Amino acid sequence: MKVNILNHYPDAIYPQYLYRGDEIVKPKYTKIYCGDVMYDAKHNAIGIVLGCIDEVSGELRLDSDGMQSISQMRKAVMSDFEIKDVRFKPSIKKELEADF
Repeated sequence: MKVNILNHYPDAIYPQYLYRGDEIVKPKYTKIYCGDVMYDAKHNAIGIVLGCIDEVSGELRLDSDGMQSISQMRKAVMSDFEIKDVRFKPSIKKELEADF
């Protein structure tokens, strides 16, 4: 699932990709993209990938909890919004529901 970041954060100015903390152009191979909606198990939250994707050091920036470890998250599915006490921005769910 993916959303348009600009619908939620029009002034987001984070670099999209990093390599060990330094900004780079898009890597040749990546599984995560800006705008992907992720479920963060550690914080029981659903967030949007805003950028700073560094698959080498294993971190990315989520709108819900800032810089987080990639290993503690996965791409979200609609049923994640029903998890007990899960935190998310209502506009994310609304945009995703409109796509279905």
